Amino acid sequence: WQQTLMNNGDLFVPDDPGSYIIQFQPDGTAFIQSDCNQVRAGYTVDSNLLTIEPGPSTLVACPEGSLGDRFVMGLTAANSFFFDDAGDLLIDLKFDSGTMRFSPQSNDLAGSNWIVTGFNNGREAVVSTITDTELTANFGTDGRVTGTGGCNNYNAGFTVDGGNITIEQGMSSMMFCEQPEGVMDQEQQFLAALASAATYQITGNTMQMRTADDALAATFMRAPASAEAPADAMATEEPAPSGTAEPTAEPTAEPTTSPTGEPTEEPSPSPTDEG
Repeated sequence: WQQTLMNNGDLFVPDDPGSYIIQFQPDGTAFIQSDCNQVRAGYTVDSNLLTIEPGPSTLVACPEGSLGDRFVMGLTAANSFFFDDAGDLLIDLKFDSGTMRFSPQSNDLAGSNWIVTGFNNGREAVVSTITDTELTANFGTDGRVTGTGGCNNYNAGFTVDGGNITIEQGMSSMMFCEQPEGVMDQEQQFLAALASAATYQITGNTMQMRTADDALAATFMRAPASAEAPADAMATEEPAPSGTAEPTAEPTAEPTTSPTGEPTEEPSPSPTDEG
């Protein structure tokens, strides 16, 4: 979502357009990311007429200044849509009250930074990260993924082909962290899960990676735009290979932060995924 311009001159522009998206599915359902909340919706298209009916929503209290409620309110007032010469989607609101502008969402992995929300621990479960730890994965345009496993920094090569991904055996620093309890086991399990990834799928500000057996390997949320990836994710200690165990079992539980559904191909002639 780039902006909403009301006919009375009021202009609403989100600080982070990537936090406000709508993805239209061919079956008449839509996924809405409204700042810190997710909404399931239904929609209908008749020629260029568009109706959006929001359904169940999470109820997270978003930070002060959030435009989440206004965003959903605008979508509820959708009347028609068209595309401009730049490929942006414009949704005209009912009663000629204003227009919402959306730009196509980029799902490129290269150049994106992520925070880990869950990973396969290799024991038939996807678990959330330990409190007071942050695991990250920053996919550079140079074909390297860097980040922290909660204690040590790591660095590995990666290649993508469509929705397929290969992450090479990487290198990590060799620090030992005593606290919080379990952080070293968590790091080894996460690095093993990362190395096991065979496919990835980005949905709004979330991403899932799965193994070749379609087991969930790891889940991520997009890092805030202000969170910059470190220029050198490797510490000065002698590097050592990252974890070697690979999770193979289908998980029995997924963290609540992962999406409730997975997107399919774009609808036609309805609007495509926009943010």
